[in-house]
Amino acid sequence: MTGDAETAVALSRLAERLALASPVEGAGVVAAGVVELSSGLCESIARASLHCWPDARGMAIQAATVRARAREAGIANGRAYGAARDALARPPRPGATGREGELLAALTAAADTLLAIAAAGADGASLAAEVAGNCEAGLRADAAAAAELAVAATRSAATLVDVNLALLAGDHRRERAYSIVAAADRSGVAARAAVDPG
Repeated sequence: MTGDAETAVALSRLAERLALASPVEGAGVVAAGVVELSSGLCESIARASLHCWPDARGMAIQAATVRARAREAGIANGRAYGAARDALARPPRPGATGREGELLAALTAAADTLLAIAAAGADGASLAAEVAGNCEAGLRADAAAAAELAVAATRSAATLVDVNLALLAGDHRRERAYSIVAAADRSGVAARAAVDPG
């Protein structure tokens, strides 16, 4: 089996695991995984471009760093999402106090981890745009696609930040999420331009 086929099988198994998961896995973990995949692809493309791009080695190292950040943020989000889900599932008890505060704390903690995923995604999109503009010509479309994956993951994580902070309309993290998405979008445009300058 070729490397491409092995990757396809591994991703298929992961998708099947997600489909059967109970309780349902949070979308934040999936978004983090997409950033990991996108960064891993960029790392591979950079390494394949060592012969024609002087900065390829450094870019591969940066891609590995973003990949590690996304993994850590995904693990943190999985824990935070589980805590928030548990807090939401607990029925209110007559006479008990503090439930709303606990719930809000759980949701904001989850929002923080989602913001970290979005930030990693935006950095991954920026990195992919850089790779697309400098890598071996035959791999530019793959790098641009990696940027699009990172942009989509960034937008997904930011949407979840918005949902988690629905009760905190003026929370600065919402504005931060919007600005991160805007930066990722700009990187996506740059990556596409590297493939189709017209």
